[in-house]
Amino acid sequence: MTYNHRLPIVADRLMLIGDAAGLINPLNGEGIQYALLSARWAAETVAPCLRDGDLSAQALAPFAARVECELGYEMALAQLMVQFITNRALTPVWLQSLKIINARARRDADYARIAAGIFAGLIPARDALSFKIVLGTIDEAIRSLAVQALSTTVAGPRGWARLSIDVAQVGFQLAYNAAANPSGFAEWMRGTMTYALELASRAARDGMQAGRASALSCRGKSCTDR
Repeated sequence: MTYNHRLPIVADRLMLIGDAAGLINPLNGEGIQYALLSARWAAETVAPCLRDGDLSAQALAPFAARVECELGYEMALAQLMVQFITNRALTPVWLQSLKIINARARRDADYARIAAGIFAGLIPARDALSFKIVLGTIDEAIRSLAVQALSTTVAGPRGWARLSIDVAQVGFQLAYNAAANPSGFAEWMRGTMTYALELASRAARDGMQAGRASALSCRGKSCTDR
């Protein structure tokens, strides 16, 4: 089970860390880095609690808040990516995406370091949305589409027919899955929308917090300047 912010990870005299708290990387199933991070945060939280003799859930709550603040967005993003991957009808799309990522990584060492780090769980999943990765992937996708369009044009009608069939197969497979297993497809759609909305709400909340922090910083500078 992966992290679910709706489930408590602290209670009176109790703190869950690592796998027990669901802190597992959805992309690769690893959790060592999250175990070490959460253990450090737990130690930082519990030290003053032990000194004060207060191990209530309220006193330990800052640990849960730290986990949510540091890992909530990253977990939501990784879970959304995995949710898309679980739909086998989209397998051709993901395989093509991996080919594009691989091609870019061969030509760009920094891109390769970040992409490999994300899949290995050594770099936060949110770095997949960094300008380096997004722009690099878009640039490589454009190159790939240009090459594919050229080869399709050279191949003539057969090439265009093959491309149309590939695109139609994805749509047909999605429609077939929906008809063959309506409840399963509905559950996949529900999960996808849930993760997408959760990710959007986290992004909006983080943006608002960053905006408030920036405003406070500017206000502090103004006061200092005066």
